[in-house]
Amino acid sequence: MKVRIEIIENKKDEDEVIIRCSKLDEIVQKVFDAVNDITEGSKHLKLYKGNVGNIISAGNNINLI
Repeated sequence: MKVRIEIIENKKDEDEVIIRCSKLDEIVQKVFDAVNDITEGSKHLKLYKGNVGNIISAGNNINLI
């Protein structure tokens, strides 16, 4: 897994963390959980496949396929 951080000076809106992956697996879920723990941010996960997006609340169980 690669980790890339881009610093955008003069960014006016909220910072964001984007995870790009081929599938939602345990490692991706752990990265999401770690970022959430650190930031105490919103408790939802946005998943995209192509142009289709889904929002999953942190309280939901996610079946990893």
